[in-house]
Amino acid sequence: MASRLSAAGVQALLDDLDRLSSDARLVVALTHCKAATPEQQELLVELQKTEGLAVPEIEEAAAEIEPDVKKRVTLLQRLAHMNVVERIQLALKGGREERMLLIRDPNKIVQRGVMQSPRLTDLEVENFAAMTNVSTEVLRIIAASRVYMKSYTVVKNLVRNPKTPLDVSLHLLQRLNPFDLKLLLSNKNIPETLRSTAAKLHRQRSFARPSTYCEVEFGAPVTGATAREEVTFFLYSSAFARISFSSNVSIRRSLITILPAITTVRTSLAFNA
Repeated sequence: MASRLSAAGVQALLDDLDRLSSDARLVVALTHCKAATPEQQELLVELQKTEGLAVPEIEEAAAEIEPDVKKRVTLLQRLAHMNVVERIQLALKGGREERMLLIRDPNKIVQRGVMQSPRLTDLEVENFAAMTNVSTEVLRIIAASRVYMKSYTVVKNLVRNPKTPLDVSLHLLQRLNPFDLKLLLSNKNIPETLRSTAAKLHRQRSFARPSTYCEVEFGAPVTGATAREEVTFFLYSSAFARISFSSNVSIRRSLITILPAITTVRTSLAFNA
């Protein structure tokens, strides 16, 4: 039956590595599935590899993750003697230290095992999105997940990561707030195409005409000064708020319409003494 599955069926099994990696006969049967895509066939081949993990490839990362020398050596020796299936199971069920090492595993199917771990935290995903020593495969998996992409930190880290594929970072550029977008203009590590596109978007936002506003009336006078008729608050979306003061004792506010999401506000106050 496995050899007759569609590409979608094969993908469903690849998305359940806990089940797939525990059944060697199922993996062999899937390699004969004619509907499997070249990428799926590559992952199935990697799943059947038996060699252990080359310690030098993760030794530097291990030093950062585990400062205790004895524990670090023990962990590295353990990984070195594990085949691919065993490393997948460790990626799925191990602790944070194991995941932080195995996300750098050169085997793509092991990397997928880390990303499928039910113990994976949001903070770990944020860190992965910012890491330049993970594969583009990991970054694409993160970008393709609706759950992960709800986090603005993940989005920001992916865009700022020079390892992120250009098609992914360009697609996410619109989601950056003005502050992070401006920082991107001076980032020399990202591709020139991304930086120039960010500069263009920054100019478009800066010169956009006001389209939304709210009016607020305050009845209390300003202590120590007489206000000029208007005080204007410029919002990052090019919307604006107009505030006027009157001599009434009570404070009255009238909100006409307001931007749904405001993250940055610049104020400009002008008073007559």
